[in-house]
Amino acid sequence: DVPAGPRAAAGHPFRAEGRPQRGCRCGGRRGCLRRLDRIQLDEARGAYQAVLSGSAGRPTAREISTAQTGLGYVYLTSGLYGQTADFESARSELQSVIERYEAGEVDSAKNAGLAYSYLGLLARQQGDLPAAVAHYERAVDLVAPVSRALYLFRLGELACQQGNHDVAVELHQRAIDDARLYGRAAEVDEYTRRL
Repeated sequence: DVPAGPRAAAGHPFRAEGRPQRGCRCGGRRGCLRRLDRIQLDEARGAYQAVLSGSAGRPTAREISTAQTGLGYVYLTSGLYGQTADFESARSELQSVIERYEAGEVDSAKNAGLAYSYLGLLARQQGDLPAAVAHYERAVDLVAPVSRALYLFRLGELACQQGNHDVAVELHQRAIDDARLYGRAAEVDEYTRRL
């Protein structure tokens, strides 16, 4: 899962002409950053920054944590589209979300789970597997149960990379079971194939 993102005055920044972009697994039901292309990354960055600056009105705590999580993700994934990924800015935004949650801001729980998962992705990209595991484990604790399968699967991949094959199989099986429990057939198929 990714943050749904702020609603921009000109429309949702994550939908081009109201159609889901390539790679979308949700059929366009959610604002999905997986569907962003290079131009949309810039639009998303601007929309999130507008929320954080208050230029779009006074944001709620949930909107702030969503914008920070989304902005962290944009900074992190910019490298996938030929732009320079800004890992330090990504880490800073994501840590801010986690700090808000740890300070007792309940509305930040879902975004804190996402922030931990993105920090796990960042740590994995930088080769720090123990930190990636720690971040994904926190994500599993915080995300909605319907989203937990993805993070269990990622933990299984990390366990496999670390040579813990029995743990990897157990985590992958838990991911499959969770995905099946919530009727996510495409994930069940993907995780089973990759097991």
